[in-house]
Amino acid sequence: MTILNRRVWVNNYSYQAQNNAINSPVQGSAAEMLKLALARFYESWPKEWGNFGVVAVIHDEIDVEVLNEFAEPCRDLLKKCMEEAGQELIPGIPCIADVGIYHDWSEKE
Repeated sequence: MTILNRRVWVNNYSYQAQNNAINSPVQGSAAEMLKLALARFYESWPKEWGNFGVVAVIHDEIDVEVLNEFAEPCRDLLKKCMEEAGQELIPGIPCIADVGIYHDWSEKE
């Protein structure tokens, strides 16, 4: 079961059953945390920034396109939303999001 009590189905006939049984609750809970952060980010998105700028959500990453003038406030809002989602789902465990500003994909670490 994940942190929000979603069931994780494991194929007992697969050679990966044991690994899946161990990993799925962790990975499923991380996905729930990311979805909660994304929902908070969407709800907090200021209208003056234009259309919602999320262009990709990959594993534990949210990629956003925004005008340069809004880059820093957007970074701060995304960090806040991600860390609050973590604190809500796993209270007492520090959740720290690394958020960066890049002008194109070649700058990304």
